[in-house]
Amino acid sequence: MRRDISAWMRHSKSKPNEPIEALFESFLRYMKEERGLDIEDIARLVDEKDITVPITVFALDISPSEALCKYLKENRGLSFRKIGVFLNRDERSAWTSYQRAQKKHPEPFPSMDDALAIPVSIFTQRDLSILEHVVSFALTRTGMSIPALSRLLCKHPSALHTVAKRAAKKQSFTNEGGNIVMGVRDGRI
Repeated sequence: MRRDISAWMRHSKSKPNEPIEALFESFLRYMKEERGLDIEDIARLVDEKDITVPITVFALDISPSEALCKYLKENRGLSFRKIGVFLNRDERSAWTSYQRAQKKHPEPFPSMDDALAIPVSIFTQRDLSILEHVVSFALTRTGMSIPALSRLLCKHPSALHTVAKRAAKKQSFTNEGGNIVMGVRDGRI
């Protein structure tokens, strides 16, 4: 959604001193023409902003992108367009990921009630891969250890350590006190 607002501002011929109604109307027209979203879709996106995904979705033998798209499509009933908006990706990428997931894992996900749920909103930032987002979220926000996370995701600890190190190189994570929770320090995490 942030990307859409930025694109609208670049393409808009609106002036900053225009009434708010005119600016809002211009933005709605842009969203309808460029993204195919009407006001009800935009309102639903704002309401659904806090959708969460159980972490065990990523434990399957399909890629994280495929697992995420499959979960959002089948378990949450979102359209590919909405999935694309939520993930800050093209809807065709969401469709392709879903189709690949269907070939590899045709049966639906079992009902999943995880204590650890990841907000979909973190995946809109394209600076990290989906798995890097999952690992960094679990390590920084929950304080989970890499061995515990590896058991939860059914992945080898050294693989997750590599993912965490790669994410740490891309950005540092700090807690409220300014201490590095996960980051490269002396070549270690």
